[in-house]
Amino acid sequence: MPGWRAFLALCAAYLLMTLAVEAGIVFFDASDVPEALVFIGNVWRDLFAPYLAIPFIARAGVLAARSFGLRGWLLIVLNLAGLLALPAWFAGFTFLEHWNIRPPAAACLARPIPLTLAGVDGSAPWNGVISLYLGQDARQDARYLFSPAHRRWICRKTANGAERLAIRAITLSSRQRDVARCGAPDLAEWEKTFCNGAADRPEMGSVDRVILFDPNGIRLGDFGIPDAPTGDGDALRDDERLVAADDPAFGRATAVCRSGAPVQGWVDCQMRRSIAPDLDLFWGASAAQEDLAGAVLYADAFARSVCADLFGHPGCGIPSRASP
Repeated sequence: MPGWRAFLALCAAYLLMTLAVEAGIVFFDASDVPEALVFIGNVWRDLFAPYLAIPFIARAGVLAARSFGLRGWLLIVLNLAGLLALPAWFAGFTFLEHWNIRPPAAACLARPIPLTLAGVDGSAPWNGVISLYLGQDARQDARYLFSPAHRRWICRKTANGAERLAIRAITLSSRQRDVARCGAPDLAEWEKTFCNGAADRPEMGSVDRVILFDPNGIRLGDFGIPDAPTGDGDALRDDERLVAADDPAFGRATAVCRSGAPVQGWVDCQMRRSIAPDLDLFWGASAAQEDLAGAVLYADAFARSVCADLFGHPGCGIPSRASP
């Protein structure tokens, strides 16, 4: 059985190889290195470097036990355990990975998530485009519906949908398309839009995100939300301008759009409006340059439809303050 010298020599080789690969990544570009060395470096960094530490630690334990006088069948058992350390680690890691991605109870997923936001009751479907925020810390207090662990947490907190979950904000992002949810038969109209990846009127652009929030319950800057509702008093940058459009049924909608050079014919627009006391709506959209007024009306109508579907509040359809 090789002793400490051989073991330390292997440790030194492991360390030197790891340092050489990391130094190569820092000081050289992949195009300047032979492909064979790039391949060896990638294999070492992705496969050997993270996992060889397991048998090394096991071997160190065996050598330490022998140094302290352990002999006989106990030493044989410890050697066998050392040989099995790496496959056992892989098996444990695989089990833990499957355990972490297990879904919550089917009875919980069969019900919408009951929510309360700024004193207004509502509910949300189990759609991965949705994220819930419970407090001021956008990282610690976020619950993502595309995460199995966060889904299980929500089911525990709501007693499988029997109790309401108090939140400070709910966000919907078109970047989180939920393929599984898109096949459900009970999709709301706004869900169909996100599933299609664009609005059903592509000439009007697409809504990238919708946020319903308590202005005093989150840090607005974490979400890119302006400090005040959109209106004539906005402090605009040089590349921004107000775009106002009138809806016969709803009234005037006013958004801030970037007036700089559009990217592939699109410009970015956004609006923040009050829905109820301590409850605001924000939306951001990519709007068609040719008809910004029409695009603003379309995006605002879409955002209000999301608001009405989730919370059913009259303010989703009627501004709670005078239109600018």
